[in-house]
Amino acid sequence: MSSWERSRYIPWDRIPKGNDIDLDSAKERVFRELQRDNMEEELLTQDTSASMGEMTPKITYSNMQLLRQVAFGLSIGGITGVVFGFMDSMRQVGESSVLSNASNSAKAKYLFQGTTRSSLLFGGFFGGFQALKYGIRVAANPGERLCLIVGCLL
Repeated sequence: MSSWERSRYIPWDRIPKGNDIDLDSAKERVFRELQRDNMEEELLTQDTSASMGEMTPKITYSNMQLLRQVAFGLSIGGITGVVFGFMDSMRQVGESSVLSNASNSAKAKYLFQGTTRSSLLFGGFFGGFQALKYGIRVAANPGERLCLIVGCLL
């Protein structure tokens, strides 16, 4: 913000009057005081709203929104499960003495089964978590942080 823009917003009645006053330093002093006052007001409003336990408005239940939340959890969890399952199955194939003597098709089948199992497990967990989180937010919207904590504990 230019000095001209800042001087437009300064209440001139706060600047002392007289001929021996440095106008530039007085303007800067008043501008800094105004900034400090604004910051203090913002902090006070944040503290009072946090201390009163102000919650965001309740969310109305929607089957479509629940489906979206579950689909999101399933897709993210499924992708994560595919990666972890494939890496874990590859490690087990390399370490197992039984699988090292097996055919390539048996190894591929083992990799596929491990990847699928892990993908379904992760997808189910994340989908259930998203459904639970949505249910908590619909029942009583406690805020994002508390909702995540309660969802993780359950």
